[in-house]
Amino acid sequence: MEGKHNLDTWLSMIRGRCERSGFNLTEFRQDDKIELVMQYDMGEKWSIYFKLFYENVFYDLGVKTSFDYTENTLVIKQRMFHNLLRGMNSIVRG
Repeated sequence: MEGKHNLDTWLSMIRGRCERSGFNLTEFRQDDKIELVMQYDMGEKWSIYFKLFYENVFYDLGVKTSFDYTENTLVIKQRMFHNLLRGMNSIVRG
């Protein structure tokens, strides 16, 4: 992946990866919250792998994210308000 890496880029990549992999992806947006529910039939080890992978991605982006998982599901939860404030603080300090 080349170029600018931000939250929108990664959300788009998750959508594309799920589509290409045949995973079901449901996205909920309400106010300042985003919740992605990724469903697959690969077992708990893959759930743990996906959780750790995306935890690192969003940590590197500075996006506060929480995760839940089951044997075949990963839930990614984000609050956009906090992410917007973080971005504004970096601009003000910049």
